[in-house]
Amino acid sequence: MVEIGALAPGIPADYYRRIYLAERGHWWYRGMRDITVALLGDRWRLNGTRLLDAGCGTGGFARFALDNGGAAIVSGADLASAAIALARERVPEADLRVAPLDALPFADGSFDLVVCNDVLQHVPAEDVRRSLEELRRVLDPGGALLLRTNGARRLRVERDDWRAYDAGKLEMELAATGFRCERLTYANAALSLLPDVAGSAVTLQRMLGVVMAPLAWLAGVPWSEAAVAGQLLGTKTVLNELIAYLDLAALPEGALSARSRLIMTYALCGFANLGSLGIMIGGLATMAPERRGEIVRLGAKTLVSGTLATLIAGSVVGVIY
Repeated sequence: MVEIGALAPGIPADYYRRIYLAERGHWWYRGMRDITVALLGDRWRLNGTRLLDAGCGTGGFARFALDNGGAAIVSGADLASAAIALARERVPEADLRVAPLDALPFADGSFDLVVCNDVLQHVPAEDVRRSLEELRRVLDPGGALLLRTNGARRLRVERDDWRAYDAGKLEMELAATGFRCERLTYANAALSLLPDVAGSAVTLQRMLGVVMAPLAWLAGVPWSEAAVAGQLLGTKTVLNELIAYLDLAALPEGALSARSRLIMTYALCGFANLGSLGIMIGGLATMAPERRGEIVRLGAKTLVSGTLATLIAGSVVGVIY
């Protein structure tokens, strides 16, 4: 069983506060909520639904469910008390508990709908079956589970608390605990259709690592560490700096030297990513609609210049180190 604490294992001190601030408006969270609504269909709009957000984090989805769905009662559970404290600020009317997925503090059959977003892949392997059994136990016999987790063409396990499921393995785990899959689908998994290269799956991070590695090297990272640094830069560019910093914090010892870590700490500290670019273009084009074309043309240049600015900052720090 996972130990309960203020923070989940390996999480930076300000992680949940940053998630709390990002959940309402960031494009990724908004997109995932829209996908959830589309997948649930009529179940989402059914009035009087009792909903459990298993692994509720800071309460963004619970708030969304109460404000936009048919749920009358919303409950949540998370193993991090720091996350639950923020969730209680955001959703004071919800029943929110500090608890791991394999020991939910709710009675049998308490919920019509259980949503579990991006949690199962982080559950230790020995606790996965028990966690799914708990989700089944608290679900009403006529209820439904929406489970979102990492996916790949075939099962990929990088750590005991990080895995990407293939469809067959996930369906087998669900069937073993009494679930019947109504729909099993991939999203953002086109690269998993490609064959493995050098014994590992082709991922967007690996591809970006190759493209961005020379930039990391020019910033002062040794070439032997440039691929790892390049993956971090690619994650920051395509997703955001928060996820890149989490990946940096989770790197195994020896992946980057102390100097390279310092360089990357500064090189990742910027908003040169696709999400921020979209926000900037949308905001400026609204304020000056007559210059929309000019703003869009400059967008890609700002992405490049912003990335170079943080790389220069990192290289200067590397020289001083």
